[in-house]
Amino acid sequence: MIKIGHRGAMGYEPENTLRSIKKALEQNVDMVEFDVQALKDGEIILMHDDTLDRTTNGHGFVAEKTLKEIKKLDAGKGEKVPTLQEALDVIDKKVPVIIEMTGFLTTASLVSDVISHNVKNNNWKYKDIMVSSFIHPELMLFREYLPQIKIGANISAIPVSYARFAQEIGVDFVATENLYLKDDKFVKDAQARGLEMYLYSVDDPYYLQRYEEFGIDGVFSNKPDKII
Repeated sequence: MIKIGHRGAMGYEPENTLRSIKKALEQNVDMVEFDVQALKDGEIILMHDDTLDRTTNGHGFVAEKTLKEIKKLDAGKGEKVPTLQEALDVIDKKVPVIIEMTGFLTTASLVSDVISHNVKNNNWKYKDIMVSSFIHPELMLFREYLPQIKIGANISAIPVSYARFAQEIGVDFVATENLYLKDDKFVKDAQARGLEMYLYSVDDPYYLQRYEEFGIDGVFSNKPDKII
């Protein structure tokens, strides 16, 4: 089972910051996941929410800001909001990454450009980067730019037809909230369709054992050291 640092190690450090990513690496994760979205000047930053209010000392919609404005903010413990490039530089190919695309503005083209740059210039491999989103049309658009990259559909409930939707849209994995997984039916259905199955977010070893019995391929954790 793959152990994935959720937004770095957000159970210990401010989420989606370089400090959080470094903490996840210290805790020997197999992968690091973080959220990205676009600014109005075309820059890509690490940020989960559509607004700045919860995770920074700023206010307003992320999509209405420039990188210069974002860099003036405190994202917690004096941390600055990092760009996608800064996050990849810190990880520096130590572990693979999952980039979750979110936000009001389309990010597919911009994220694909950053990935392509790092493959060509910084020795990253396509196989070491995956992209996910709750915005499934954005995944389809991203696939047009970089079909070499594995993509995953994030969901927050169990579909009636289990993983059929994921197979139909052509993703490589599904990530669902662990609270709704009561048995192994969804997991087995996904894997029978050639898909990997991930859960978010698991911080308790007690639950981890249960999901291992279900045959889960990987779990996202806010506190990776608790499940390793």
